[in-house]
Amino acid sequence: MSISMNMDISLSESDGEGGAPLTPSDILAHYRYELTKFEESEVLKYPEIHYFGQRCEEKIEAPCSGPNDGYDQDNGEYKIVIGDHLAYRYEIVEPLGSGAFGQVVKAIDHSDNSLVAVKLIRNRKRVAIQAQSEIDILRHIREADPTGRFGIVIMFDDFIFRNHVCIVYEILGCNLYDEMKSHDFYPMKMNAVRQIAARVLVSLTFLWKENIMHCDLKPENILIKGQETTSVRVVDLGTACFDTSSRLMYIQSRFYRAPEVIMGIPYGKPIDLWSYACILCELLTGYPMFPGENEADQLFSIMEYLGPPPPEMISRSRYKNKYFSADGTPKVTKNPRGERRVPGSRSLANFLALPEDSQFISFINQFFVWDQHERVTPREAMQHPWIVEEFVFRKDKKSHEENAASEDDGDDDPFRQSATGGAGDGVIRTRPARTTAPIPQSVTSDANSIPLTPGMKPNNLVLSSAIPPGIPATNAATASMTHTATPTATPRPAVSPQSVATSETMALAYSPMSSQLS
Repeated sequence: MSISMNMDISLSESDGEGGAPLTPSDILAHYRYELTKFEESEVLKYPEIHYFGQRCEEKIEAPCSGPNDGYDQDNGEYKIVIGDHLAYRYEIVEPLGSGAFGQVVKAIDHSDNSLVAVKLIRNRKRVAIQAQSEIDILRHIREADPTGRFGIVIMFDDFIFRNHVCIVYEILGCNLYDEMKSHDFYPMKMNAVRQIAARVLVSLTFLWKENIMHCDLKPENILIKGQETTSVRVVDLGTACFDTSSRLMYIQSRFYRAPEVIMGIPYGKPIDLWSYACILCELLTGYPMFPGENEADQLFSIMEYLGPPPPEMISRSRYKNKYFSADGTPKVTKNPRGERRVPGSRSLANFLALPEDSQFISFINQFFVWDQHERVTPREAMQHPWIVEEFVFRKDKKSHEENAASEDDGDDDPFRQSATGGAGDGVIRTRPARTTAPIPQSVTSDANSIPLTPGMKPNNLVLSSAIPPGIPATNAATASMTHTATPTATPRPAVSPQSVATSETMALAYSPMSSQLS
C-alpha cells in the first residue's frame, strides 16, 4: 500500500514523528478536532503523544454499539483501521497475519520512525492469560540475549490498549512455509537446509540452556531475517513454557507433534528437537515428514518409519488403550483417506531420496527416537559432522562459497528448479491442510472479555479466575479497574532503526523474499 510521508501535519517543531513527543494538553489545545469523543478523555491517560491517528481517513466513532465500545469484532479481535494509532505511539500500516491468539500488524513506531510488528491479542480472558506467559518468557529471553544473537525474535515493548494485550516485536520477513509455498514447494538444496538447520540449532541450544520449551516449532514460526533466506529467527512463543513449570496437555501443531505428546506421556524439552527434525525433512523434500490426518493417524504415520514404540513407553501412555491392544500391538485402522499405515513399512532414506549412509540421515536419526531421553541435546547435535561442516564454512567464507558452488552449481537460489531429490519413495502425495497448535482450554469461558485500563502493562493485572498449567499464578493477567499505569516502553536492544522516509522503503522491507531469489 502507499502512504504519503509528506502530509502537511505540523504537531510541533519536531512534527511529533521521531522527535520530542507532545503532551495531552498540547493535543487537546491544537488538535482536538482530530480526536473522537472517546479519545478526548482517553488521551489524558497517556503522558507522551507520538502519533494520534492523523493519517487515518475514518476512525471508529467510539463509544458506540458493539463489543468493547465498538472497537472489537464479535470474536474479540481488535478492529484494524489503517492509519489509526495504537497507544498514541504506533501507526497501523497494514495487517501481517492472524491466528488463534489474535492479529499481527505492521506499524510505524513514531518515537523513532522505525518499523515494528505489533501482535494484538484477542480480548478474551484465557487468551490474555496465555499472552502474559509469552511476555514473561520474552522478557527472560531479552535479558539473557539483549541483541538477539541467538536467533529468537526480539520483543521491544508490551502494553495494554483498549482492553487488548499488545506485544511489539522487531519486523521480519516471511516465514519458511510461505517461502516454500512461493516456490511451489520445490525441495530446498541441501546446502540451504544445512544453513537453516545450523541457525535454528543455535536458537534451540539457547532455549535449552534457559530451560524454555517452544512447544510449537514449525516452518510458519521460523521467519526470514534480512535479505538471505537462510538467515532466520524463531518466533511465536505463545505456547512456550519453562521446563520447570506445569505442562499443558495439548500442544504443538500436529505434523510436528512429538510422539510422547500424542501418547499422553510427560514431556520435556526434547519435543522441540522432534519438531526440528520434521522441519528439516520438509525443507529438503517439500512435503511434511509425518502428515497425519488426525491424532491417531499422526502416531501411525510415525510408526510407518520408526516401527512400534517400545513396550515400556506404551505402558506409560495415558492413551494406550486407544492406540494399542492389550499385547502392545498397534490398533492400526484406515485413516480418512482410506489408507492403512503399516508400522515399519517405510524408509526414511527412500522418503528423503538419500543413501542410507548419508550424513543428513545420520543427523536426523538422532532426533527421530521414540524415547525422548535418548534424543541428543542441541549441544550434542552441534558436534555432528553434517552440522559442523556448516560452522566450518561460516568461519571461512571463501571455502563456504566454493563448497556451495560445487554442490549447488553456483546458483544462489536455495530451492531446486524441479521437485526431484526429495520425497523419493515413489508415493504420490497431495499436500495436506496445515494444522495449528490449539489454544489452552484450561481457563474460564472464552465469552468474557477483560476490562483493562489504557496504558497498563500486562504484568500489572491481577487474575481472579483459574490459571492454566504452565503459568505461574503471580504472572496471570486480568482486570484491575483501579490501576492506571504509564505506557512507558521497555528500552530497546541496540538495533539499527529502519527508515520509513518513503513508501518505497516500506514496500521493500516487506517484499516477498522469493522476488529476490528468482
